[in-house]
Amino acid sequence: MRLPALGIMRIAGADARNFLQGQLSNDLRILTPTVSLFAAYNSPQGRVIALLRLIERDREILAILPSSPVRTESIAP
Repeated sequence: MRLPALGIMRIAGADARNFLQGQLSNDLRILTPTVSLFAAYNSPQGRVIALLRLIERDREILAILPSSPVRTESIAP
């Protein structure tokens, strides 16, 4: 099934989880390979930029979110 309105962002590396913990609205300690997590990425003013679903897989975190923020927003350290 194709879902063109959604995109996937891969986050990997030794500090990926700690970095995301400081950027997203939910507690990443809850995220496991068997438990996904719903979170928000907010502006410094607290406005929601994107709602996303996080999935842990093969030592990386996948964020499923609307494709427009995937193309326009950068949340690199």
